[in-house]
Amino acid sequence: MVNRINDFLYKPIFFRDIKKKDGYVCLMFISVYMVGFLLVVLHTDREYIHLVGSLFNLIFCLVLVVTNINKLYTLGLRKTKLKETLITASVIFALLLLINVQQIITNKVTIYDFVFNMLFALIAIGFVEEFIFRGYMWPRLVVLFGRHKGTLICGALFGLMHVISMCKYDNDNSDLLPIFNTIWEGIAGQYVFMFLYCYARNIYFPSILHAAPHFFAIERRVKKSLDLLKVFFY
Repeated sequence: MVNRINDFLYKPIFFRDIKKKDGYVCLMFISVYMVGFLLVVLHTDREYIHLVGSLFNLIFCLVLVVTNINKLYTLGLRKTKLKETLITASVIFALLLLINVQQIITNKVTIYDFVFNMLFALIAIGFVEEFIFRGYMWPRLVVLFGRHKGTLICGALFGLMHVISMCKYDNDNSDLLPIFNTIWEGIAGQYVFMFLYCYARNIYFPSILHAAPHFFAIERRVKKSLDLLKVFFY
């Protein structure tokens, strides 16, 4: 049973053409990313942290694409199971429309606002985190440190990223329990989203399911998302 799970999670396709030197380069990128993200969080007003943090992550994703332009498939940018991915996205979109139809009918939320919020969450939350941690970091850390150790390290870093985000919102930094809990949640999340990634063998499928919970608090999140646009237009 354990061997079957390992065979499912650690298919050769995810590690093809990735060498140990790529793992060392990944460690360098991780260091730059974590320090850069921390500086962004500490030096950005709380009102704009969501926007600035998202832009930072998007720029980092672009850097990863440029530096791996000849091996984009090693980042999870594959065409496998695109049909299942599109069906999943369509089902979620239809479900969200059904759940929020009352707010749309009463003009509390417009279709434009609804779609904008969904796309923003999909890109800024779902895709960038999956692309960085599952598409880029995970296979390279596994090649460098081994299957389980590399996966645990990647999960801990995933949790640490969310710990850094807490610096702007948690005024009581003396309690270490939320920090440990967030790191453990990052490790648990690593295995969950890694499973989804391994099922689809593309980064788009876990990105959709990662972002999906952020779609449901539609009225509050739409307002939050639309307020970000004021930075550019006002």
